[in-house]
Amino acid sequence: MGLNFIFDSKSIAFCGIAKNPKSAGRKILENLISSGYLGKIFIVNPGAKKISHFVSYRQISDIASAIDLALIFSPESEIVEILTQCGEKKIKNVIIFSDITGDFYQSSLKNKIIKIAAKNQISTVGPGAGGIIDTKKMLQICPDKIKIKPGPISVINSSDSKNQFLFNLLLSEKIRLAKYLNLGRAWDIDLAKSLNFLENDKNTKLVMIWLDKNELSEYEITAFQKLVLKKPVIVFSPELKIKSQLSIIQTIVVNNLAEFFILPKIILNYPKILTNNLAIISFDSMIAKTAITEMKKYHLVLSPMIENPQIIRTDDEFSWQSKLQKMAKNKFLENILIILDPTNNTQLKNFLTASQKLLRKSKKNVFLCLLKSAKSPVFQKELKNIGLPYFDDLILFFKTLAEVINYYQYSRTIKSQTRLFFFRKSFDKIPLKLK
Repeated sequence: MGLNFIFDSKSIAFCGIAKNPKSAGRKILENLISSGYLGKIFIVNPGAKKISHFVSYRQISDIASAIDLALIFSPESEIVEILTQCGEKKIKNVIIFSDITGDFYQSSLKNKIIKIAAKNQISTVGPGAGGIIDTKKMLQICPDKIKIKPGPISVINSSDSKNQFLFNLLLSEKIRLAKYLNLGRAWDIDLAKSLNFLENDKNTKLVMIWLDKNELSEYEITAFQKLVLKKPVIVFSPELKIKSQLSIIQTIVVNNLAEFFILPKIILNYPKILTNNLAIISFDSMIAKTAITEMKKYHLVLSPMIENPQIIRTDDEFSWQSKLQKMAKNKFLENILIILDPTNNTQLKNFLTASQKLLRKSKKNVFLCLLKSAKSPVFQKELKNIGLPYFDDLILFFKTLAEVINYYQYSRTIKSQTRLFFFRKSFDKIPLKLK
């Protein structure tokens, strides 16, 4: 039972799926097939003989084969009956997509579902679930179609109305997805259990969470605490209470969408940002001075052993080539910010191509900040092809870099302290030497 078994489902029953091809159930069925799912699919609808080329059964007990997962799309009044049938069929995992009117948590329906699920040992997602996705296993149980490449990032969405909105952002930001979970009005498989599941998921290297809550329970905070010891966690929430609860355990909490989607790229692509030294390359001395003023607010310092800021001209190729080479050879320099305010896109493209090859080859962390004249759609397309992360706001850049540096410094410290604690607990009399 639980999310491990749900993601490993080899046979799925669609209960109460409608004939209407535009219904949520039909969309999920088509998405599951098009995603390449290789398991068995069964349809349960007493009012139809066939749905989408599948034979339709009158009830779940008519299916001879064992079923790993049941999806419920029936009206609210039929949920209890279908869940009872699932229990009789020995189905241990259920996702309820059916929406519920009113306050589910205070309703008699919740008590009935809990009673049936407990009696039959059924793990339940929903009601009002938004779906789940596993890109590696080609499992897409979601009404919103999304063609996204497999990757190291898992996303939890606790809002039942943000699926398509989040998918559009994930696609536009080229986020590569491991797993996606939208739990709806969770009561059994909830946020804490999802965090525990992703903590042990080998394909998940970083977790993004769209949090639609005003406050976290102690149970949820404990799950966050365990997860951040193993993997970076980035939370989007406008609630100050959430930020105060999670900042104690060094979970990154943001309320800016641009920061929410740029942070995963930085953390995964630049895993060695542990110092706060920074070199600035700018096309304008006034802009460079403004950048220095802003960076000091976040306790970032200019890198030693190099003249800062570096004021360059895109039309003087010899000048910027020599300065880039100097930075590439500087062993004390880790982070480089290039502030762009170009007048000639061709010259700028040449500069970016050269800087990317030279600085990334020397394992420097290179960031771009685009000012107004560099924000044309054509130029931004070129930037995406080059592959460097970029910002459109200096303040946001310095805030983000400070967040990442603080995360890694804290993470390194807290992991050492954890190792120290367990080591001492087991070998109290042995002298301790940490690497």
